[in-house]
Amino acid sequence: MTYYTHINRGVIDANRKHGRNDPPVIFRQGKRGKATYAHEIELPAGSRVIYSADGTILPCGARLVIVSDDSPVVIR
Repeated sequence: MTYYTHINRGVIDANRKHGRNDPPVIFRQGKRGKATYAHEIELPAGSRVIYSADGTILPCGARLVIVSDDSPVVIR
């Protein structure tokens, strides 16, 4: 199964604006799988970075996505 990792820029902006520390890193199994949120992850070897200017990689509209065949490991 393919895993997709991206950063939620909206969470980063909200953290700065409201003084919070919500995790902005998101990875999911498949394009529509349940999201796992983290502050830090370790990516598996062989991961690829894909950029799409039109945001069509994931349904959420992410433009930069890290794709891997194995699950990332949550550090925190």
